[in-house]
Amino acid sequence: EKRQDLESRASENKQHLEARASEAKSAAEEKRQDLENRAAEAKKAAEEKTATTNTKTTEEEEKEARRQHLQMKAEENKKQIAEDLEQTKNKVVQTAKDSAEAVKQGLERVKERATKAGA
Repeated sequence: EKRQDLESRASENKQHLEARASEAKSAAEEKRQDLENRAAEAKKAAEEKTATTNTKTTEEEEKEARRQHLQMKAEENKKQIAEDLEQTKNKVVQTAKDSAEAVKQGLERVKERATKAGA
């Protein structure tokens, strides 16, 4: 009965940690999507701005420089998103590994106790 109780609790802990890992993954995906959307909006704004340039050469050059700057920022944002997503993924994987190890150790302790109780 003790063993079943410990195994049940270990299973519940595992499910709880898996749910937390899933939530973390969802939050990271939402953040990535938000940053991608913001980068796309910035790029669109830069493209719209350059599309409405007038005939003065200096204004055109300034707008092109601004467009390039915004495009570079959008690329930097994309790289940051990828890094953040990778870090979050690594954290989720580590949490899952830690959870599995904790469950494994708990079950080993249950087995040891059961063996001692039977001896």
